[in-house]
Amino acid sequence: MIKKILTAIWAVILSVLFSGCSTVTAKPEPILKIGIISDTHCYDTLDDWGVSNLEKALKLFASKNTEMLLMAGDLANYGDYPETFTLYRKLCSKYFPQQSPIQIICAGNHDLYVRNNNDIAGLFKRFCDKLDIPHRNPYHTVIKGYDFITLSEDLNCKYTPELIGKLAKELEIAAKRDPQKPIFVITHYPPQDTITGSQGRSGKAELRKLFNKYPQIISISGHKHSPLEDERSIWQKEFTAINASTLNYGCIEGDFFNTCNGILPFGREAVQALYMEVYADNIVIRRYNVEDSCEIKPGKAWNFALPYDPANPKYSIAGRSAKSTPPAFPENAGLLLRYDYGFVYAVFDAAKHEDMVKYYAVEVARKDKNGIYQTTGSVKFIADFYRLKNNRTKRMFFKLPDDLLQAGKWHKISVYAVETFGKASKPLVIERLIPHEWGFRKVDPKAMPQE
Repeated sequence: MIKKILTAIWAVILSVLFSGCSTVTAKPEPILKIGIISDTHCYDTLDDWGVSNLEKALKLFASKNTEMLLMAGDLANYGDYPETFTLYRKLCSKYFPQQSPIQIICAGNHDLYVRNNNDIAGLFKRFCDKLDIPHRNPYHTVIKGYDFITLSEDLNCKYTPELIGKLAKELEIAAKRDPQKPIFVITHYPPQDTITGSQGRSGKAELRKLFNKYPQIISISGHKHSPLEDERSIWQKEFTAINASTLNYGCIEGDFFNTCNGILPFGREAVQALYMEVYADNIVIRRYNVEDSCEIKPGKAWNFALPYDPANPKYSIAGRSAKSTPPAFPENAGLLLRYDYGFVYAVFDAAKHEDMVKYYAVEVARKDKNGIYQTTGSVKFIADFYRLKNNRTKRMFFKLPDDLLQAGKWHKISVYAVETFGKASKPLVIERLIPHEWGFRKVDPKAMPQE
């Protein structure tokens, strides 16, 4: 009897230990492995900065056995150098010697910039011929059951009503072919008011209006050079939109004092690409800086279910903003003013956030004759979230505009750290009498901040 009981107990133990083993399944292989790049701004020589970063991206994609390459425009810095497109093909053959990936490429405004040449039809044909891609706009193909459509703009950086009409027909064809699967649409310019950088004139209202009709659209665009660390690089509402960033220099949308025409300080460190895996029921997108081949925010890949349900968007602005918290400065963080050769710098400890600090807002007030502080102005400084990890600083140094301060007067300076959805920290505050001896030199806003 005792032997039977022990045998039964042992059987139960083994059952518990090995239960589930028969249900463990291997992770499915992706249906498609896709490398995504944009805005390389290359010249037709191997020692060019854009070409160097393009090679790093292709090497990264080759290590993942990528079978498709999506290029969202501005492969060349100027269409005056058409052999840039030929060089691109040679590099693809170099890093994919067995079989080059399927190429899905749209033309950007720089690809079609040729001095003293307004023949848009001829320039686009040359672009396609050099890249050995079909001479069609829009271009629509089906790969492993998924629709891919590219749309190149005209010479005036616009999508004409004629082009939009043609795109609408292709979208209708794709939606009828398979109403559940995503439709990948690659354009150089983003649809308006979607991803970061699409709020200005570069965001195209005609694309947004059309795309709103098709929730299965995954819009992939370039042009804005926006860093992928910014979570507003992916957007979901009526459809899904994704920023493809840049392989040449990072930019930012908005009025920041330490940028030059939108170009970021040390923006050459923001050379980035996307790697996408398409599965039957979801999509996974990983972000990389190709300078060091490191994944941006490892463990935080973008991942959303298919088919996409616009009633339940994972990456909506409203949903993510509601969950976000304000940044915070370290306990006992300091704020100092430093005077160097006619310039005044705000010096303070960097703030912290669960995701990233996007920028710092500095407000300046000056005492009037009644001893009451009156606001003289404010200014925003982009933070260094996009820089290579080892180059990010723990102490921030920002040159203040000369017109915010006055020698011989009391000032109150407040610094707020702000995250990407606009939530601000409690401020660091300093009250300071600016010495009479401080003479201010005018800040040249055209000077590159890092040079």
